[in-house]
Amino acid sequence: MRITDVIASYKDLLPEPATSYAEIIRLNAPDFHPSVESFDLANALANPSEAPVLHAMDTVRIFSRFDFENPPTVSVLGDVRLPGTYQTSGQIHLADAVHLAGGLTPDAQTLDAQVFRYLSDGKFKIFSVSLSQALGETRSRTSSCSRAIAS
Repeated sequence: MRITDVIASYKDLLPEPATSYAEIIRLNAPDFHPSVESFDLANALANPSEAPVLHAMDTVRIFSRFDFENPPTVSVLGDVRLPGTYQTSGQIHLADAVHLAGGLTPDAQTLDAQVFRYLSDGKFKIFSVSLSQALGETRSRTSSCSRAIAS
C-alpha cells in the first residue's frame, strides 16, 4: 500500500496543506521504536507510482502550510473596541476587519480611514477609503481615527 491509497487527492485533506513536507512515523520491530520518514506531498500526489510505501502501524502526518509560514493577519488600530492583530483567511474586507476588532467605539469618526497593505515585494501601499461607505452606513462624520493594516 502506498500513501496515495490513503490520500488519493487534495480533496481528501483539509484546506491549505503544506505540499512540500509531510511525514510517515514508522514503528520499527522488534522494540517498536519510532522513526520518521519525510516526503514531498505534492510529488507523491503527482506521481502515485513513486509515492512512499506504507507499512503496518505507520502514521501519516500532513501539516498545514501555516506550520511553515506566517498566516495572513490584519491589524486594526484606532477607535475600535478591541484594537489588535487578528488571524484571517487571507481574503478580508475593511468591514470584516472592523468587526473582528469588536466594532467602532461610539465616538469613532467614519469619514475616512487609512488602509496599509503590505505587498509581497516588501513594500506597502496606503489607501484612504470612506469608512462609512465600507461599513455600509448612510451618515458620515467629519474625520477619522481608524486604521487597518493588512499583511
